[in-house]
Amino acid sequence: MGEVKGSQVKRGVYPRLQTQLYLYLVNTKRKDPKTIISFGQSLGSAVAAHLAAHHEVGGVVLESAISLSEPA
Repeated sequence: MGEVKGSQVKRGVYPRLQTQLYLYLVNTKRKDPKTIISFGQSLGSAVAAHLAAHHEVGGVVLESAISLSEPA
């Protein structure tokens, strides 16, 4: 697999992939959105939180989540 560059992420590669996977699960596989758990670990916690913020999910699990806020 190729390396993902920062500029690709900024253009929304991850959000588009999330949406496509979510829609595949809900529309094609007929999964109830309440049975989908958005899981993220470390940097992936931002991706999991983004998915849950934009789509109905049954829950969110963030393990060792990063903080994107500025230090106090």
